[in-house]
Amino acid sequence: MSLADDWRRLFPYEETGKVVDLVQQTWDWLVSSNIPKFNPQSSEPHLTMFLRSVLKTKQSEIGLTGHFSAEEFDADADLQTGLLKNRGRTDIRYFSDRINIDLTFEFKKLKANSSSRLSYYGREGMLRFVDGKYSRDRHLGFMVGIIAAEPGKCISALRNAIAVPDVAAQLHLVRSPDGVHIQEPSRELPDKVQFDTEHSRTTIGNQPDIVLCHLFLLYGDAADLIDSPPQA
Repeated sequence: MSLADDWRRLFPYEETGKVVDLVQQTWDWLVSSNIPKFNPQSSEPHLTMFLRSVLKTKQSEIGLTGHFSAEEFDADADLQTGLLKNRGRTDIRYFSDRINIDLTFEFKKLKANSSSRLSYYGREGMLRFVDGKYSRDRHLGFMVGIIAAEPGKCISALRNAIAVPDVAAQLHLVRSPDGVHIQEPSRELPDKVQFDTEHSRTTIGNQPDIVLCHLFLLYGDAADLIDSPPQA
């Protein structure tokens, strides 16, 4: 079932927008400041944990009072077997202490090759949301591509890969009201993310469909394309 308009009327877009802005601005500030080890040579877990550590020092400046976590273990408890199912670690999550908001950001290094794209949309990326490992009972999540070179080429190739019929079927993509699989510009957060994709989760039980907002952050050679990074 496609997402209902009622969901969108109730969703806290204002606070979500503040969180996305803070992620973008803090990343750009760290890159432009040439922080040691905050570069393409570092691993993705290091980058996300370092980013989270800075986010929590900056959030009060824009009125965010919730909690950022990084590389947090999550799982569902099966009371029939006593086992943990759907184990996973989320890159960055934000929980609000004022309203019902729980945002998961999955980060992936994105390059202009097919293996990198598969990592982004496959079992280690988008499918974590589609199969319910991430954002269970939630309507919105975030894929974050971190790009060191050729951002235009990387993003264009990713769009094309997601729209391939076999991949679209694997991702359970839902067409937008305009009949497309990729909603660009974003319907949910225009001017903050690049595009949206919507995914059916009816195959995993009583779970709502989910919209993934796709955000791309630049560093390395690609950071030269950032005109004037905002001050965090």
